[in-house]
Amino acid sequence: MKRVHEGLNNYIKSLKGAGEVGVPNVQPRLPVGPDAPLPIGIRPIPSSSQAPKKTNATIVYSRTAMNSTREDEFGAVRVCDVGGVAIPIIEGSLVFTLRCSPATRQPLGQNVKTFSLARVNHILDLEADLPLDDLKRTHDKWCPDGVCNNLDGADPYNEFKDFPISNVAIQGFVRFDTLQLSSKVCNADRVLVGMVKDPERPVYQFKVFTSYEITKQKVPFSLAPESLLKAWTVGRVVDGKQSKNMVTVNVSIDPIAPKRDDWPYKLVPSPADPRAFIKEMVTQYTLEEQLLRMWLDDKGEARLTLIEIQARQRAERANQSFFQAQVAREEVN
Repeated sequence: MKRVHEGLNNYIKSLKGAGEVGVPNVQPRLPVGPDAPLPIGIRPIPSSSQAPKKTNATIVYSRTAMNSTREDEFGAVRVCDVGGVAIPIIEGSLVFTLRCSPATRQPLGQNVKTFSLARVNHILDLEADLPLDDLKRTHDKWCPDGVCNNLDGADPYNEFKDFPISNVAIQGFVRFDTLQLSSKVCNADRVLVGMVKDPERPVYQFKVFTSYEITKQKVPFSLAPESLLKAWTVGRVVDGKQSKNMVTVNVSIDPIAPKRDDWPYKLVPSPADPRAFIKEMVTQYTLEEQLLRMWLDDKGEARLTLIEIQARQRAERANQSFFQAQVAREEVN
């Protein structure tokens, strides 16, 4: 049965004794005559090397885990650090990278640096005293990179004075630590992370939340534009009870689309004449509205209706302002 299914009939000969070799009827090419039709190939498709390419494999990249006390830009020990370890990355942690220019100081030749959620929030907390327009602020440079799959060379006692390697899953299935969440999580839920501005202090913090909290309208912070500035989807929960304090997440770091800043209309084919185009207004949604549109259920129907009305009104105002500005430019010219 195995040979029939994998297309190995008349290709491998059963051996009777040790050292016997036999390969009958070897034909690397399918027979095709000059005027014969092309063969359809082996049916059904074999499950060996001719199987369809598997695309759900976990993609893991090696990063430098900033868990040590090395004296670098962010590696110094601070007051809140415990046991000489600077808020370490563990298996299942959501990790961040700093989008900055290539390093020109020590350590050189290292991989991309990754930081834990708590570590990033502490760095942003130290920047609270800086003006909002100060170039030393890094809140707009942090970006989620993925979920830590495992650590190589972990140094919890700081014996090697070196950086461990964090193998970060940037796509695919990986275990996710639920202690980072503030509520329960179920199968098919989406895990998200957002950059939230503190209403009382000029400080930014990254917070993890779920689509379940949006549906139940129990997000622990405000989704208003002045509070939630950016948001990313971390992944989809495919196994809500993988192990204690762990779930399996299909990682896919994707930003929630920001507000559109392009023209208030787009050209679409005309239903009357396929050779002509007509202008269609572009509906614009804020970040809060996009999250609510994706995850509110039937109980939030009134809120969803209000969102569509407000978005339509904004599109009409933007459309009117655009054409007024266009007329003004034409009069000047």
